[in-house]
Amino acid sequence: MGVNNKQKIRKIDSDLEKTLKTNSFLLLYNLTESTMRNAIEIIFDEISKEGISFDKIRNEIKIVIIKNIQNNYSPKNLLNKINTIAVDIISASFDKEKLFSGNLD
Repeated sequence: MGVNNKQKIRKIDSDLEKTLKTNSFLLLYNLTESTMRNAIEIIFDEISKEGISFDKIRNEIKIVIIKNIQNNYSPKNLLNKINTIAVDIISASFDKEKLFSGNLD
């Protein structure tokens, strides 16, 4: 501290100034990225929660989903996933009790 308990103002070293500016921009970038990531996650959570079908969403979101599929699944893994979904649909729709009612209609 300076005279009479006043703080001295010192010039900041130019390298320190550059580092502080860079850190500030990095913090802003990370905050923006985090905000956008959370916003997109909320959109996808709402689509899932509300059971909105692929046909009813905007084309921009469809493109994002398709790009995610391309980035996250190899063709072989995607085919396995599709086959699993198809089997689940068949299994869910089959009811042996309703197959024949006991009458020849």
